[in-house]
Amino acid sequence: MPISSWIERLLEELPGEIRETLLQDNELEGAEALEEVMAFLADHLSQEEFTEVMHACSCRYPAEKVAGAREAFLRNGSVTEAMDELRDQFMNALSVGMQLDGGIIRRILNSGWGLPGTLSGNTITVTKIPRSGNLRKYFSSHDPEERRTLYCHCAQVSGAISQDLPVPEGFCECGAGFYRHIWEGILGRPVRVEIVETTAAGGHRCTFAIHLSDEGK
Repeated sequence: MPISSWIERLLEELPGEIRETLLQDNELEGAEALEEVMAFLADHLSQEEFTEVMHACSCRYPAEKVAGAREAFLRNGSVTEAMDELRDQFMNALSVGMQLDGGIIRRILNSGWGLPGTLSGNTITVTKIPRSGNLRKYFSSHDPEERRTLYCHCAQVSGAISQDLPVPEGFCECGAGFYRHIWEGILGRPVRVEIVETTAAGGHRCTFAIHLSDEGK
């Protein structure tokens, strides 16, 4: 999502007075806009408000696919059955949607990446795959920094990394919101998503922990 599109979504989520102040006091164009906007949010929102706004700005998994996973969950109240449905959707996306060859699909699966994640107790740990349009180039590269740039799905983050610009702390709450909306849609109840590792913070992959109950808080 280009920075302009992301900011447009952000503006829709902010309370009126804060939105107007942001528009008056900040230049909202170019790669530097991300740092300015995030600093503004930190000054004007509580941590809880910031998290809610960032989650609301996240990209969304298709509603009909969430509904399919919820249907699988409701059959027996089984999280693993919902994960199986997500796994089927993920495999279809790799083989049919992205038309990846078997070698790349095996490398993805062997890396433990993908939408379903792994369940331990009441926590699902999920690691994103590299950005779909960059998969082939990602796997052919041996440069760790190039791979970090190619990995992230977020245009704001990959653009900042490629220009050696800092990615503000907390920005990846947007990515956490992607998984929150999926699993709250499946379960019909709140979940908590924890950021474990991101390329924006210097890591080599983006991993999130989805806590399905209050345990582990």
